[in-house]
Amino acid sequence: MEPIIVDLTPENPVYEMPSACMDCYREGNTRLMLTRIPYFKEVIISSFSCEHCHSSNSSVQPAAGHASKGVRYTLTVSEEADLNRQVIKSEFATISIPQIDLEIPREAQKGSSSTVEGFL
Repeated sequence: MEPIIVDLTPENPVYEMPSACMDCYREGNTRLMLTRIPYFKEVIISSFSCEHCHSSNSSVQPAAGHASKGVRYTLTVSEEADLNRQVIKSEFATISIPQIDLEIPREAQKGSSSTVEGFL
């Protein structure tokens, strides 16, 4: 399996720019990085932080349009360690766990990254 972490090189730079904080309206800092997640797609990872009010957030967004046909991934949790699997959910994905009658619709959250347990 290919690693998810990308070496920061001139080919994979992190861009930083000042931007307004939506909590205190002072200047904060936004960081952006374009990367490719193996078996997924190219994404833009962004983070914002404000040194004035300590507000912060991050997101994962697609770097290109989504495919015309969807993809279905199925994970069977058979032991506790499976709950620690990393899951990247695009803004177009729905997470469904019929065994516990749980569905996280695509509208519920934008692109995010968590473990199986984190989504539960």
